[in-house]
Amino acid sequence: MAELPPERTEAVGPFVYVGVDFAGPILARSDGKSLTLLKTYVCVFTCMVVRTIHLELVPDMTVHSFLRALRRFISRRGRPQLLQSDNFRTFHLASRFLKPPCKSRNWKVV
Repeated sequence: MAELPPERTEAVGPFVYVGVDFAGPILARSDGKSLTLLKTYVCVFTCMVVRTIHLELVPDMTVHSFLRALRRFISRRGRPQLLQSDNFRTFHLASRFLKPPCKSRNWKVV
């Protein structure tokens, strides 16, 4: 069996190394009682070490919605050292916005 990468085995606190992905669509009511169902998505942040998850409900899978979800995640859980995602176009476009500030903060965007 191959060895795991250091991000998966290093003894660090939760959400230092984070994976991110979208789930959905999920139909939800806007106020809980309305008959109108809205299509929403879940932005899933996963800790790579202890496998803890953080969920953010987003209205769509746009860059703007992802960056807002990331901002809420960081304000609640702290700034991750590594943020890893799949090759979804939203994450590629968001990396363009994140790379300049990440260079000054020693972030690694994969």
